[in-house]
Amino acid sequence: MLQAIRQLDGSDVLVIQDQMDVTCGIVMQTNVQKLMFERWGDTLTMDFTHGTNNLGYHL
Repeated sequence: MLQAIRQLDGSDVLVIQDQMDVTCGIVMQTNVQKLMFERWGDTLTMDFTHGTNNLGYHL
């Protein structure tokens, strides 16, 4: 999935790993998200995590 997103024009993927090579974070940004941030970054909050919460908390 990360490879597919990376291949989208203008998209970036960052995988964050600790000293033990355990993945502790994945950051993905599509070209559309970049454009939105460039245009409204001083007032915009983007949350693309809908439906990813496995603990039942409201996001």
